[in-house]
Amino acid sequence: MDQHNLERFQAQQRAVDLAINSAREATSKAERATELRFNSVNEFRETLADQVTQFVTRAQFEEAQRGIAESRQTLVDRLERINSYQVKTEGAKEGTKDQTDHSRANLAIVLTILVGLWSIISPLMGPLFGLLAKR
Repeated sequence: MDQHNLERFQAQQRAVDLAINSAREATSKAERATELRFNSVNEFRETLADQVTQFVTRAQFEEAQRGIAESRQTLVDRLERINSYQVKTEGAKEGTKDQTDHSRANLAIVLTILVGLWSIISPLMGPLFGLLAKR
């Protein structure tokens, strides 16, 4: 009977050892998988951090918008002064013809200034539009 109990005990001991080793292996695999997952998450975070440095900040964008609005208003005010001056100083028929010519010239000036402003501001706005397109 002692021999039988000894064999049972040894069999149980082998089963317990096997279960413990299996649990250790499963734990080790789970830890490796978690580590790999966190590595990819950290890599993604680094990519986002790199992207953020290239975006236009809200303050930069708002400052550029204010500058454009101020320039536009200045141009509008100038055009209104020019147009009112033309109406006051010239005859109705001749004033209308000259006003049209001056309006075209003024429009060309305004468009030239706006294109110039756009060429300055568009490099700042490119990353912003990229951000909006990704959303």
